Amino acid sequence: MKQVIGVFQHGREEAAGALLDLLDASGQAYRVFPLHETGDVPDETFSHLLVLGGTMSVNDEPEFPFLTDEKACIRKMVGQKRPVLGVCLGAQMIASAFGARVYPSHKETGWSDVTWNGAVPGIPLSGRLRVFQWHGETFDLPPGASCPCSGDAVRNQALWYRSALGVQFHMEVTREILDGWTAGLDPAARAAITGEAYRVLPESREICGTITRAFLEGAYVHGA
Repeated sequence: MKQVIGVFQHGREEAAGALLDLLDASGQAYRVFPLHETGDVPDETFSHLLVLGGTMSVNDEPEFPFLTDEKACIRKMVGQKRPVLGVCLGAQMIASAFGARVYPSHKETGWSDVTWNGAVPGIPLSGRLRVFQWHGETFDLPPGASCPCSGDAVRNQALWYRSALGVQFHMEVTREILDGWTAGLDPAARAAITGEAYRVLPESREICGTITRAFLEGAYVHGA
């Protein structure tokens, strides 16, 4: 049976957005698993694993027991040298799966600058990037992992560990996702975010495309 890309979703509002557009364009088979609805992590072997964001914490295993199995799945994929890509909660899941601490941080909401200052095969990014943030926790690096991207308010904006890459920021955002997430903000804060989106979303999509292509090609897979 042909292996597919597994996409783990953690909430109705935490859609894959631009990532799904790129998967569609790639022609590769994928399946989206709404773990927040089923509570079950599929016992399948995937060619690649994409772990999306969510409103829960990686530490909320008593409330969301599937998180334990999800971390085990991440470890299995990395052990098999299969590409894993995590976004926001997904990046924190990678860190936690390999024993690193995830804990409350300065809350980042809206557009911010980060610096891509590390070399990751297949990802020709460098310097300052304008990205979207929507998180209140951060992660330490697992032993042997590197941090290719950093921020001023929250240092660790990405981690690279063997066949897994995680980014803290939301490169997958679309205008529709932004409209949903910002609906509860006061009008001025919402206008600032959505107004800047017209200018910044094209850059965000380029960043998403660069990282997703490396994921699909397995370009950053390394280590035993």
